[in-house]
Amino acid sequence: MFKIIATQSFFNEYQEFFDNIELNKFEKFKKRLKSYPYLGKPLRVPYIREFKTSKGKRAYFIVYIKFNIILFVGYSNKKKQKDIINDIFYNIEEYKNFAKKFYNS
Repeated sequence: MFKIIATQSFFNEYQEFFDNIELNKFEKFKKRLKSYPYLGKPLRVPYIREFKTSKGKRAYFIVYIKFNIILFVGYSNKKKQKDIINDIFYNIEEYKNFAKKFYNS
């Protein structure tokens, strides 16, 4: 079973970004993700993935097999998708260090 974690900014803001129907779908997705970490669409590499709602909103996560951790790092709509994905790749080492803290604790 994988542990699901999120960056502080993701955790603080995602509930305002998604509506109630999307949040319900997102919670179900997270439960399945604990057992099947490669759900969602891969983004350039297999370990960075996205969850997409029917309304076009997306949540982005990184799968750390070595740590048994899935880290949610961002969300966007279609308009800002490219910028968020580029930001994730730019900060990939920072996210890895963040995940390591949870692995070691």
